[in-house]
Order: sequence, then C-alpha cells, then structure tokens
Amino acid sequence: MNRDKKTIRQSFSRAASTYDGGSEFQREVAVDLARCFRALTVDEKLQYPVYERAGLEKMLSEVRLSARTEKALEIGCGTGHFTEELKKVCPSSKVYASDISHSMLTKARGKFGERLLAASDCESLAFASSSFDLVASSLTYQWADDLEAAFTEAARVLKPGGLFVFSTLGPATLNELRASYRDACADAVSPALMEFKGTDEVSGVLAGAGLSLISLESLPVFKRYGDLFSLLRTLRAIGASPPAGRGSGLSAGAVLKKAAEVYRKRFPAPGGDGIIATYEVIFVAAQKDPLR
Repeated sequence: MNRDKKTIRQSFSRAASTYDGGSEFQREVAVDLARCFRALTVDEKLQYPVYERAGLEKMLSEVRLSARTEKALEIGCGTGHFTEELKKVCPSSKVYASDISHSMLTKARGKFGERLLAASDCESLAFASSSFDLVASSLTYQWADDLEAAFTEAARVLKPGGLFVFSTLGPATLNELRASYRDACADAVSPALMEFKGTDEVSGVLAGAGLSLISLESLPVFKRYGDLFSLLRTLRAIGASPPAGRGSGLSAGAVLKKAAEVYRKRFPAPGGDGIIATYEVIFVAAQKDPLR
C-alpha cells in the first residue's frame, strides 16, 4: 500500500506527542548509525548493541567523514533522535534538519532551540542545490512514494563528492504481522500494509538518481512485544499503524482478535513470553559524483 503525502503528514503530526514514548526501535537505529560514524572519525573499534554482523563494519569502514563536513542535512528528523546523534558526531558542523510534519518539527525545536529546521518533503527539498557535504537519514525513505524523486533530491542538494548515508526498512519488516493478517482474513479483507522496497530496488534507484553506491547491507532486527495489540499500539504511537481489516461479515475487531490469536500461536517470542516482530534494516552509503 502506498499512502499519499497528506495522509502521511497527518499520521505523523497526530503522533508527535506520543512518538518519543513509542520509538525505542527508531532510537536504537539512530544511535547505532551514529556510533558507526563516530567510530570512523576517531578510529575506534566498532561496537554494536543491536547489529552484530561483520558486514556492517565492512560497509561503514568505506565511508569517510572528515573535518571538511561543514554542513550536514538530516532528512525526516521526526522529533530529533538522529539529529541529536548527528550533532554529536559532527560537533563542528552546521546540522540542518527537515521533516514533512510541522508538529514533529515543533517537538524537535523544543529540544534543540535552533532555527536550522525546515518543513520539507523528502521528494521536494526546500534547500539550494549543492549545499551540503553530507545528507543523512534514519528510517525515513520507506515512506517515500516516489523513491527516485527522493534520491534525486538528495543528490541535488549534495555538493559534488558529498556523502549520502541512510537507513530504511526492507520487505521482511513485520512479515509476522502480514502472515497473521492473511491467515485471519481468509473470509475478510486484509488490512493494506505498507510495502517496503528491497536492496536490489534501492540500489537501482540510487544509480538512476546519479549516486554511486559505496555499500549496502541488510540486517534483521527482532523486537519482542506483549501481544499483537501491544505491537499495534507502538506503531500507532509513532504514526505507522495499519488500517483495520473489514469485509465478509467480520468486523475490524473480530479480524484483530483472530489475527492476535494467530500471531501468538505462530510467532511466539523465545521462551513463550509475548510475540516476536522482525524489522529488516537496510543501511546504505552512496556518493555524488565529484564532477557533477
């Protein structure tokens, strides 16, 4: 399912007051991505509390952040999880941040008290061309309807030779939820869940936008929830909850109850305490052609 920009903006705006309380996973991704940057700048051994595969270290060892990073842009800052980490990594840089939701920006502004925040759609950035040494983003591009337009905009605002580093979600994300809904909705209309692009499509779109891929790595992350309703409350808190299923005589409540039962039986957490949910996190590093 693709969602129009108005719906996305409204969803995240409604969640601005609850986002911080439900975004443990988003904070983990932001902190871990920033830790990789920090390790590169001070030549420390990389340590990952969440992502332990050696491939991530190999990927990010090829990215070079330098003291010449005078201006950096974060796209899709939300309430500022990654903004805060990026400012730590690049303390001497001027860090700008943007988001599609005014309400999210208001929360971020309350934390940082700065004016370097702009309401801006990732597919149409409100910044001049060739403005930034670094463009970074944590878990935003899965929401882009036109990914090529979004990547083309990132390339546009980058200076020649600038780095584009981001994380996004891949198609294995919430596969347990999809399977549970499918089983529960045999005689009803399944909720239209978001569709996430895979690594091949992401790398292909990058090339089409004129960005040279440095490296790409897909990592599974498993999170535990009490039950399906707990998972849905968390998604709702961050503005990402799916619509309810309906049709063929089953109410939305009946579909949810049945899906919760299926989920509990098919995807229990280790030890049987709660359920497990998969998130496929894709880390990407790319560069704008120095001659462009």
